[in-house]
Amino acid sequence: MTFQLKRIKLYNEIDIYYLSMHLPVWIHGTIVDVETRGLYPEAANMTAAGFIKGNKLSAFVLSRESEAEHATAFKKWAENKLSRSPRPYIAYYKEFEERWLNTSIDIEIQPGNNIKKQFAIHLDHITNSSNAAMMSAKEPAIMHHLVLDLLEELALYCSLSHHYRDRSFNHSGVFREMDHLCAKEDLQK
Repeated sequence: MTFQLKRIKLYNEIDIYYLSMHLPVWIHGTIVDVETRGLYPEAANMTAAGFIKGNKLSAFVLSRESEAEHATAFKKWAENKLSRSPRPYIAYYKEFEERWLNTSIDIEIQPGNNIKKQFAIHLDHITNSSNAAMMSAKEPAIMHHLVLDLLEELALYCSLSHHYRDRSFNHSGVFREMDHLCAKEDLQK
């Protein structure tokens, strides 16, 4: 996957890299993913936030130069951006995103406890770096990882919602929250 990063400023001072792309699918709600330099907000910085809303993927990576001074402001900005996004909020391992974004995530797309994403979904010809590698990565690598994470999560969400609609997949009621969305889609067909 190749893409061109744009460098912009948030609030006229926070230097970030930005990527936006339109997707050939449309979802109801918002898929969200964040990248961090550690597991807990008290001891680390959020370095990136990405969202899929409707058919648009938007990804934002805080520049290394701005990280020390503006990490808290970037985190607040990401929290605010999510709060203005359409529900339901959707994430893989939602507890992590909830911890970092100070909000509840409505739909968990991780099909079981502690299943690594590479075992839950595999997309041929796409290789993503590990989450551990993101602890010290630079902006282009973080953006690449974030965008691939979002696309993997989109594929998993679409795949599992399809199985749920067909009633052939319902892992411990994980997708009970999606019932009303699936019903609306069925009525529109």
